[in-house]
Amino acid sequence: MLKQMSDNMASLPHFGYHLEIIDEYTYDDGIQIQLEKSVDLIMHREGGIWADMKDDYNHKRFWYDGDNITLLTVPANYYATAEVSGTMDEVLDLLLDMHNVTIPMADLLYSNPYEILTENIIYGFYAGFHSVDNTPCHHLIFIQDNIDWQIWIEEGPKALPRKILITYKNEPGQPDHVVKISKWNYVPFSNEQVFKFIPPPGALEIEFLDNSK
Repeated sequence: MLKQMSDNMASLPHFGYHLEIIDEYTYDDGIQIQLEKSVDLIMHREGGIWADMKDDYNHKRFWYDGDNITLLTVPANYYATAEVSGTMDEVLDLLLDMHNVTIPMADLLYSNPYEILTENIIYGFYAGFHSVDNTPCHHLIFIQDNIDWQIWIEEGPKALPRKILITYKNEPGQPDHVVKISKWNYVPFSNEQVFKFIPPPGALEIEFLDNSK
């Protein structure tokens, strides 16, 4: 089922979706809090990503147009741009490694999500046929050394991910990271209209921090 989901994701030439994310954090005294984040993402596998990422502390937008990546902090109106090259997978790798840019659930954007998702799995099992927002799903659970994670995969030929839950079992309080995936969109998007960054009025350009140094 996970392989079918991965193959279906990889076969989509262009798509968009909405993420609703809940993160748990544990204070030193053991008290847990929850923080929410939302992400709207559009991708074209030939060379385009746009993402709008909001949480309780930040609002950022990201562009990749096939030649450059740009990250804009919306409230402060600062942006950084860097020239990149390589395949989409290579660009996704260097976002965090070199530029400290995190796109939530980026594992789903690679050309072979199955290879990445199963890399550190010790074992897994089928938990049942359960619903996510009234969508029937196959519920799978996987065990790793540092995390346990669950995924709800839509039943039927689409076999798209609808929910993911990650438990960080070696961290205090074993906090959860919960992601709901909705509003799937398969309409083609124009590279010039969506993926090309145009600085907003008054925006100030700064430099990316280079994590490789």
